[in-house]
Amino acid sequence: MAASLPNEPDDLLITDELRHRLAHKADYQREKLAIQDLARQMAEQPDQVLPRLVHLAMELCGGQSAFARTGDPKRIVMSGPDLVIGERALTSLALVLHELATNAVKYGALSIDQGLVHVTWQIEADNLLLRWEERKGPGLEKTPTSEGFGSILVRRRIVGQLGGELDYIWKPEGFSAFI
Repeated sequence: MAASLPNEPDDLLITDELRHRLAHKADYQREKLAIQDLARQMAEQPDQVLPRLVHLAMELCGGQSAFARTGDPKRIVMSGPDLVIGERALTSLALVLHELATNAVKYGALSIDQGLVHVTWQIEADNLLLRWEERKGPGLEKTPTSEGFGSILVRRRIVGQLGGELDYIWKPEGFSAFI
């Protein structure tokens, strides 16, 4: 994944999607400022970038979820090296993690009290490799036959804007995303 990103024409699509998803939240401005503030902090203090992004994503989508009810930080396990990520790449990654977190809270592992999410990352040949793995969730009966808007958004950010790769795996024990 590139550390800085070119200005992409799908920025309007992303902006529209954010407005759509956050239209009914009174704290839209707080969420937007939190992502921007985090991006600025990363330039000054680059350690713990991904854990902070994951926690922010969970805060922004928590609501009345099983995750929010239990508040157990052990339900999200994270590991990987410290990273330096450019502001544009950070914003894209924040949107991707927010989408993954939202789906985990609404439909996946964090929608029930026993569910867990493991987020791991490493750097290989100057590329960020990120794994999002859900376990002990409600169980998956089948692989979706089409991508929803959120999945398309994630793919455009990872593949189109960051120049990365994205694989989704649906197993009965849980959903995984490999970026």
